[in-house]
Amino acid sequence: MTSWRKRIGLVCNTINSLFNQSFPPDRIVLNLSKDEFPSGYAELPENLISLINRGLEIEWVQANSKSFKKLIPTLDRYRDAIVMTADDDLIYPYNFVQNIANNYNDRPLSLNLGRTWMSGYASVYEYRFFGKYLHAFDRWEVWRTNEDDIAYGVLMMLNGFSCDFCHDPYWQYMHQVDEGNGLGRTGAYNSKRNDIWFNGYISRRYGVDYNWLRNNISQHNSFELNDKEPYSDDTAIQTYIDIQFNLVEEKPVPVPVEVPVIIVEPPKPQPEPKPKPKPQEFKDGKKVISKNTIIVINNSSKKLRKIITKGA
Repeated sequence: MTSWRKRIGLVCNTINSLFNQSFPPDRIVLNLSKDEFPSGYAELPENLISLINRGLEIEWVQANSKSFKKLIPTLDRYRDAIVMTADDDLIYPYNFVQNIANNYNDRPLSLNLGRTWMSGYASVYEYRFFGKYLHAFDRWEVWRTNEDDIAYGVLMMLNGFSCDFCHDPYWQYMHQVDEGNGLGRTGAYNSKRNDIWFNGYISRRYGVDYNWLRNNISQHNSFELNDKEPYSDDTAIQTYIDIQFNLVEEKPVPVPVEVPVIIVEPPKPQPEPKPKPKPQEFKDGKKVISKNTIIVINNSSKKLRKIITKGA
């Protein structure tokens, strides 16, 4: 199982209900993210730390892969185990694990009431159901769907497995301790939309869809798929994941500056300046300077007198 910061104070209630089962599990493993709890155990509540003495195993994973860190790290660590998932916001009835064990028949087991995919509050898996596809969806583009149940079902189909379904009669006796922060209530994901998204996603990566996989599995046909976007070669996706979880420093992308377009027009030809007209001379020796100014030249004394007239 896994938990997160908003529910870490309540998860001890779920774990206690699993310790008190009529058919107790061999191990109870809680996977937490170092990115979400960078100070490790120092950030965990005392009531959770105390359960370590009862046998709780707390495993730390680096990237916060949301609900996907519930199952994948545990299957990778315990490859010979039968692993049942558990939600961290439920109190499980006394005989719940016993009922699951009685219905397990060497195939993936879902309590999803006969619907298409697995169920997060209790489904049963083994490493061999996933094989080489166990880490095929270790990508942020998948994690951000918050839809690990559909993802597990698709990964197993890629590996040639389909699941059995079990109607759990104890669901009505379960008690939900944190309904307000549930993803279904907050609208953080939409299963119908994500179902369509995953079908398109594997069509792009592997060239097959749900129908093709189900038909071949039902006919017991073996097949080998070619991943067009292998994880190891997908540098762009891996870089994006690293940046999301602060594993590398993101370099700011320079914002392109819009350069204004300047249209240079050729200069228009300027008209040649007209010569200034010479002052008009009259026979009586008068020159017109302005509308009201006349200069009179006195030929006898060679002196200039300025006469200001009031008329035109």
